[in-house]
Formats: sequence, structure tokens, C-alpha cells
Amino acid sequence: MTIYQSAKSLEYYVYAYLRKDSSPYYIGKGKGKRAWVKTDKHHPPKDLSRIIICESKLTELGSFALERRLIRWYGRKDNGTGILRNLTDGGDGVSGLKHNKTSRKKMSDIAKGRRRIFTISLIFLYSLIVTGK
Repeated sequence: MTIYQSAKSLEYYVYAYLRKDSSPYYIGKGKGKRAWVKTDKHHPPKDLSRIIICESKLTELGSFALERRLIRWYGRKDNGTGILRNLTDGGDGVSGLKHNKTSRKKMSDIAKGRRRIFTISLIFLYSLIVTGK
């Protein structure tokens, strides 16, 4: 890697979610709309003015490093070291992971098995309700 980066490689940023008192409660790394999009594990504040970009135009490696540094600086609530709700020390995760066909097939089979068990459970539960046993 050279000291000169393409614009494509400088697409990452580090963001923080702020409490009403302006102290951070979550530090994250992202690109695109990541900081503003709600997911299963990721809940941005309703007041979007409480999302700040700490640093932008970073490489992925640079964003991981800054995320780890900020989490270490503020500390985590879950391990008793600070104020953040982060559950990891940062710098982890896989960006742009694309599962191959084999992995997708395995995940699909697992999901189908769960749906089948759930359906059988519902049928059994329904039969208990109908028969009163």
C-alpha cells in the first residue's frame, strides 16, 4: 500500500451517538449511510443531530484503528471501564462479506429446518387447544 490512496479506499468514517448531555454512548465505523440506518443490532438516536462524524475520508484500516482508540478512551459499560454501550472493543467485523453459494445453501437449509419445527410446534399447540388436553 502506498501513502496515496484512491478515493474509493477513503470512503470510511467513524461516528458517535450522543446522549442529551452530549456525551457519547456508542462509537462505530461505517461508510455510506451506516450511521443513520436502523438494523437489528444498531439503533441510531431519533434526533439525528445527536449523530456526529468524528473523522471521515479514512481507509478501512484507519477507521478500525480510530474506532478502537475512541472506545478504549471512553470505555465500555458492559465491562465496567466506561460510558459506552459498545459490546466489543471495536476494530472487528467484516466489511463487504459476501457468502459463497455453499454458505448460502447451508444458511437456507438451517432456516428451512427452523421454519418446519416452528410449523410443527404450532400444529401441536393448536391440537392441544382444540382438544382441551
